[in-house]
Amino acid sequence: ADIPATIAETEHTKPSNVLFAGNLGQWYGRMLLQLANSLEHQADIQLRIAGGNHSWETQDVERLTDQGVFLGFLKGEAYQTALQEADALLVMMGFEAESRLIESTSFKSKLADYLVAGKPIIVWWPDYCTAATSAIRHEFGAVADRASTDSVVEKTRFLASNPSECRRLAENGRRFYQAHLDPDRVFSDALSAINELITPRSVINGSCR
Repeated sequence: ADIPATIAETEHTKPSNVLFAGNLGQWYGRMLLQLANSLEHQADIQLRIAGGNHSWETQDVERLTDQGVFLGFLKGEAYQTALQEADALLVMMGFEAESRLIESTSFKSKLADYLVAGKPIIVWWPDYCTAATSAIRHEFGAVADRASTDSVVEKTRFLASNPSECRRLAENGRRFYQAHLDPDRVFSDALSAINELITPRSVINGSCR
């Protein structure tokens, strides 16, 4: 399938549209609020946040909604439309001490949706996270491995000026999804492993003894 147009292939007069879609609870909501505040007066980047479970103050929700930053919880067609309208997709994990155990052993399921969308992914998380090491090893994400919001801004602007890198990341992401996350492939591999475990070795070797 063709890779959709990415940040660097859209008109430079338009701001780069960066979408986060997911859980806004715990440290995720705090990180995103900090990012939104840091981008408030940056004309070249438009952050869009979709999700629920946030604990933001009412005035912050109203301000971000009025600015077109906070979209609320999206699902179905609205969610798919937001993915396709984005120039880049943001996925994140916490840098705080309280999140280290969870984040170092988990892999974001949201990545599957992002990889299928065929857009460059900005990966904002510590380099000790399993998902971060996968993004680096398979080269499907631009990794922002500092807690500072500046790291996300830097990666966004880098992608905006490098169309070939945008396409390379998107293509690598598509390959990673097909090899490791595609449901049919995962099910087939799991079924083969189960059959190998439960089938007597004598049968495998062509013997009924």
